[in-house]
Amino acid sequence: MTHYSCFRKSVKWCKKLFFGLMDITILNSNILFERKHGIKMQFLQFKMKLIEQIFENYGKIEKKSSLLSDPYKHLSDYLVGT
Repeated sequence: MTHYSCFRKSVKWCKKLFFGLMDITILNSNILFERKHGIKMQFLQFKMKLIEQIFENYGKIEKKSSLLSDPYKHLSDYLVGT
């Protein structure tokens, strides 16, 4: 794990804490992976492979329907009945 000074100076403490905990979690999973499979990987290589696999499984973004697609859809809710 390496630290970059520009990252430390430009990010709020809560984000620093979050990303620090993520790095520790990924490092721990790298150690467990090496022990289980007997394959040594550099931390950066393991991290990139993990990110690729996450995007393969969960990277698809579904387009949500927008209320702006049909502006008159709920117009009757706002009109006063006579």
